[in-house]
Amino acid sequence: MMIARRSLLTILLIFLAACSGSVAQETTAYQSPFFDQQGKPSADLVTLLQQADVVCEKTRESIITATQKQWLRTAGMERYELTDKYANRMHEFKPLLQKLGLIDEVLPKYKEYDYALVHGATILVMRARLAFLAGLWQKGVRFKKLILLTGQRDLYPSEETSSSFTDKQDRFPMQPGWQVQPEEMPGTEDGAMQLIYDHLLMAPPMRQVPMVLINAPKQQQGDGSWRRPNTKDTIDCWLTKQPQPGSCLAVSNQPFNGYQDLVVRALLPAGFSLETVGFSVSPQYESVTMCLDSLARWFYSEREYMRVLV
Repeated sequence: MMIARRSLLTILLIFLAACSGSVAQETTAYQSPFFDQQGKPSADLVTLLQQADVVCEKTRESIITATQKQWLRTAGMERYELTDKYANRMHEFKPLLQKLGLIDEVLPKYKEYDYALVHGATILVMRARLAFLAGLWQKGVRFKKLILLTGQRDLYPSEETSSSFTDKQDRFPMQPGWQVQPEEMPGTEDGAMQLIYDHLLMAPPMRQVPMVLINAPKQQQGDGSWRRPNTKDTIDCWLTKQPQPGSCLAVSNQPFNGYQDLVVRALLPAGFSLETVGFSVSPQYESVTMCLDSLARWFYSEREYMRVLV
């Protein structure tokens, strides 16, 4: 009788372990929205390639090679410098871009996370991302630590000025009456993120969540020049602080959610799970060229992530 009870207990423990594993897999598993297990592209992707006049074989490798060449922006060029050569054809591309996951808002699946990770960007976009997270808090989403992923990127003089901190108050409200004084104006992204965090309106309990500002340094390249830190550099910098494994809710925005998710996913050690959310593309900022640039990065990041899994 005792043996039977032990056997039953063993079976129950195995069953619970299996259930626990399946939940973890549901949270962390990634399935390509573009290719099947044999690397064959989806019908929507094939149609998009045809619309964009991309000539290549219908294989993962051929598509990655072609889109890296035709869709990726020139090295050293920033997103805000892109010109949308398909501007008058957005109505043709948008339905496919929506199906492929580059347009619409992405919301969290759960209510509780160990970490909220907010990706750095230009001042206005960082405000929008933090405001999006503050809105999620108001809807009941909770996290134990807030990680602001920034670095020593020089601010863009033509795009990031003192007014960038207070424009669009109706959408990304800052503390009433606050203005950036000349002596306060930061020179780099990390300083801008700190100012935004200090003055963005958020619920008092969210303000009490421990915050860590990640300040990734510039990276020296082979020719001796220095480039701004990217998503990978900020995650690498955070991981040097040896955070405890846990569930992560990353905040980006469209059309960047997909590839940023995979960059982070490939870097997180065992024991971490990841979900990336973000707001939709506003109609006034819709750009086919920017979406295709992001899509090319998504394809490449997906392949690199798959290699990590092997």
